[in-house]
Amino acid sequence: MKLIGIIICWLMLVCFVKNTNAQLPWFSNFNNNVIALNPAFTGNEYHLSVRGQYKTMWTEIINPPSTSLISAHAPIGISNSSIGGIITHDNFGVITTNNLSINYAYRFQTQIGRIAAGILLNVQDYREQLTATHPTTPNDPALATDYSAMFFNGGLGIAWESENGFFGIAVPAILTPTRNETNDTIALTAPQLNLNGAYTFVLSPDWELTSSLYYGYINTLPSQMALMFDFTWKNNYAFLAGIRTNNAYTAGFTYTFLYNFKIGYTYDYFDNNLGAAAGGGHELVIGFDLNKPEGE
Repeated sequence: MKLIGIIICWLMLVCFVKNTNAQLPWFSNFNNNVIALNPAFTGNEYHLSVRGQYKTMWTEIINPPSTSLISAHAPIGISNSSIGGIITHDNFGVITTNNLSINYAYRFQTQIGRIAAGILLNVQDYREQLTATHPTTPNDPALATDYSAMFFNGGLGIAWESENGFFGIAVPAILTPTRNETNDTIALTAPQLNLNGAYTFVLSPDWELTSSLYYGYINTLPSQMALMFDFTWKNNYAFLAGIRTNNAYTAGFTYTFLYNFKIGYTYDYFDNNLGAAAGGGHELVIGFDLNKPEGE
């Protein structure tokens, strides 16, 4: 009976890997780090912008999923080119991935706004610690064994930018890394299409409203959509509220001080059976902007 139970757990784990790990890491407060969705936004702040984000979900379960990200991007001198980099660490059960991406974007002015095109090169360190599912018999060849590999990938994006808004389309991973099992092929990263945009409305001399939209199409998985509203007071305090598919709701805030520093927190509430059993999600963001004009 113990062996049957282990086999069933292994089969469930394989299905879990095939159907959930295929999507790329995503943050609820996506507007604070749009280059993570589209390389064309690299350098869109027109100064050095550094961001750090940490997200954990379903905090009531043991070893909940978590994602850490650090990004930095800036224009190259006074040219139309920008460069940036992103480092992510993603932990999803027994699966751990580490990613390093180098981004490049080029901008040119048109009568309808700025157009930006971007590319990224990515290297991923992928690990499955499957022996953790049967720690008492780690060397049994009939059971799951650990797996690790390194993959290279690339992505493309294009964006439109104006003084009050932006919109972009990107394919952040062109290739589909896979691993072969007996009579089966498991996709480790599925093709994905990201669409995101935002527009800022000036409500008064002190208040602004930024509405943001994200749509993600992921092959073999349900599409994801999120709508976020940021109410900003005097360019310092921002209050966030949002909703996305699968009855998930987000609320939070960000605080900008000394013109260059930012800190924020958001909470995700899942109004479904999974949320009732596993709990919500927490997300932190910290940022630093160098040579940012006062009042921007």
